[in-house]
This record gives sequence, structure tokens and C-alpha cells, in this order.
Amino acid sequence: MKPKFKTETVNEEQTTSNIAKLVVRAVKNSRQASKEIAHKFDANSIERVCENIYNFCRKQMPYKREGSQIQRGMEVPVIVYNLNKRMFDCKHYATFAASILDSLGIDYKLKMISQNYFDRDPKHIYVVAYDDGEEIVVDPCMKRFNDEPVYNYRYSVNFKK
Repeated sequence: MKPKFKTETVNEEQTTSNIAKLVVRAVKNSRQASKEIAHKFDANSIERVCENIYNFCRKQMPYKREGSQIQRGMEVPVIVYNLNKRMFDCKHYATFAASILDSLGIDYKLKMISQNYFDRDPKHIYVVAYDDGEEIVVDPCMKRFNDEPVYNYRYSVNFKK
């Protein structure tokens, strides 16, 4: 897999919508690269696939929240190239998880949440996979697999395959 080193920066007048679009675009642009590595996460159940993705992100993609002034989106080749070389945040985790699930044909949605009762504007994004209608949360920002963050407002990001 040869990285194109494509990153995209949203700054200044960034909105939550801009950041969601950034992640959706990164997932779409990562399809070919994700297909090349998705088999490494495949397992005998959707839950196990999700757990494999979660564990990989927790171990190989150190977390550090990007500042509110600059938000960078990365496609999967750039993420893989930079493993253990830089820090990643929820956007990068969501891009990676959604890309692998997409390549394996597993249904999922991107979820954005606000944890602030007085502000509906989401500040966090993660992936929820579906197994016979049951949600499986893939959020490597959480300390335990399949734990969902507490939220006051939750939105699904429409993703057209």
C-alpha cells in the first residue's frame, strides 16, 4: 500500500458539519487501501471484527486530541504510514474503523455526540457497527471495548456507499 500522503485541514470557520464531511470523504477515498488490509481484522463474528479494530487503534494509534483551531482528516494510507509516529484523535479512529468495516461489508454508522447539556454541537465522533440490529460501539477513545460515551445529544452521520 503506497500512501498518497493526503491530509485535509479544516480550520478558521470550521463547523461540525465540515468535520463530519471530512471523515466521510476520507472513508470514501480510503476504500482501495482498506481492502488491502481489512483481512487482518476479519474474524468469525462482527463483534470480534469490531474488537480487533478497537484493539488495533488503542495499541497502534496513540491518542491526542487535536486543538479546536485546526482539525486534520487523514485517509487510511496516511494513518497506516504514521502509526506510532504521530498522535491521532477521534476523527482518525472513526475514519480507520469505518473504512475497515466498509471493506468487510459490515453495516455501520458514524455517530457524533455532544456531552454538553447546553450545547447541541457535537464534539466527538465514533463508529457504531450493526449485527442483526444490535449496536456494537467502536470508540477507541473509551477505555473498554463496546462502551459508549455518555452524551446529551447524538446524531447519525449519513453515509452513502
